[in-house]
Amino acid sequence: MKGQVKVEADQAPAEERVKNLEVPLPPMPVLQRPLGRHLGTGPGLELAIADAQRIGCTAVQIFPGNPKGWHYTPLPPERAAHALTAWAEAGVRPLTIHAPYIINLASPEDRLHALSQQGVRNALTHARDLGAKAVVVHLGSHKGTGHQAGAARLIAACAAALEGLPSDLYLLLENNVGAGNSMGGTLELLGGLLRDAAHPRLGVCIDSAHLWGAGYDLTTAGGVERALEEIDREIGIANVRVLHANDSPVPLGSHRDQHANLGQGEIGYEGLAALLSHPALAAIPAVLETPDGGVEEEIIRLRVAALLCIGDAEGARALQEAALPG
Repeated sequence: MKGQVKVEADQAPAEERVKNLEVPLPPMPVLQRPLGRHLGTGPGLELAIADAQRIGCTAVQIFPGNPKGWHYTPLPPERAAHALTAWAEAGVRPLTIHAPYIINLASPEDRLHALSQQGVRNALTHARDLGAKAVVVHLGSHKGTGHQAGAARLIAACAAALEGLPSDLYLLLENNVGAGNSMGGTLELLGGLLRDAAHPRLGVCIDSAHLWGAGYDLTTAGGVERALEEIDREIGIANVRVLHANDSPVPLGSHRDQHANLGQGEIGYEGLAALLSHPALAAIPAVLETPDGGVEEEIIRLRVAALLCIGDAEGARALQEAALPG
């Protein structure tokens, strides 16, 4: 569809859209934060907007194109304007763009470094055109050249990619599981990158599954408190602009990046409730990057996430186990 974005979302309440649900779907809690999930745009931007409405998202994350490729096609201005309006009408604020996975801003290889910088610029341009206020990027690897060398290349590329773009558009460095030669594998190292860059439009995205993979125990309120104290000390809670709310199926400190549905991984309901309901994070947009089960299933998964956001671990467990057994 050229020139416009037409959204024909089912306007019926979520309760009426979930078929054959044997347990009542609890009301959506009133949250301080926007809450939603990552949605694919492969079938079209229009479908992603419609799905966001159907699921009940108030926050959404999308890719600017193929997450594993370099090709980027800018949206024509008229279509971008219509899409911006459609996202607003769908009640989605904020929209976040996730830069392609293949980007490596710390790479010592000149060609890959240049492609990566352009890839981030493309993602930022896409965000600007759609009215998104943040782009999330993985930090990549220094490929054995050392953290200091990788940091210098990463910081320079971030600054260049942000040049000339709106002052309210942020590039968010995402924490990772600390595997191999990856950059920012601890909160201390990630905070160091932010301090060394000293750029007013660089911030951080915190992924709960990545924290777990890096060795931060989030299974208890005490563990969550310790992790948040370190985030505040090394990064500053004010610099955390997006949360990726994910459980993990792998052992603590495994340095493996895998995601599971909330409550159905190693972190569990109690830990995620402690994290997502913590007052320090209450207003930060949260996006699920869990396996996509389709609209009807995701209505339930989002309701589970909302219950965790108000600290109701048992309510979240009861709903998910009754509505989505196994």
